[in-house]
Amino acid sequence: GGRTVTVYRDIETRALGLEAMIRRDLGRSFTGWLSYSLGTLDRDLGFIELPGDFDQRHTANAVVQWRHARWLFGATGHLHTGRPLPYRWIAVCPNSVAVVIDPALTRRPEASWRLDLRAERAFEIAGAQLRLYVELQNATFARETLSYDAEYESTAPYDVSRSRVEANTLLLPLPLIGLEVVL
Repeated sequence: GGRTVTVYRDIETRALGLEAMIRRDLGRSFTGWLSYSLGTLDRDLGFIELPGDFDQRHTANAVVQWRHARWLFGATGHLHTGRPLPYRWIAVCPNSVAVVIDPALTRRPEASWRLDLRAERAFEIAGAQLRLYVELQNATFARETLSYDAEYESTAPYDVSRSRVEANTLLLPLPLIGLEVVL
């Protein structure tokens, strides 16, 4: 007996979305805006309809900036629902463990949020405009679920009775220092 590999062809993908944004001056030196996106991305395999890999239904952003002399200070908050991720299903099989990853078994992780901070200073040197900035993305040290995996608690790797599905998360606070030059 040979092994049969199925390749899906003629996959239809549909995307639909709506975005709204409000921007205002909040005071003499304060600016801010809010944005919200509602979207859907679906895949039709011909025999089953699934959410697309990058389907993120709700995304909200809020930005506040304060300008003081040649300095600009800002904070950006992000809130979004999780993308659909394949969820491992652990089943008992004789003499081994079966970990099934079926595209129909998708799960959305909880909504995630984070806060980014930025300080920027403008300069003018020899007719060129320079902006030096320091930024910290994910200043809140928020974790985001990237995938699911099967974890085994016992020393016997095929002991399904002591296994569970765990979320793999990413914690990536990202400090940035940069210089932008406009000639």
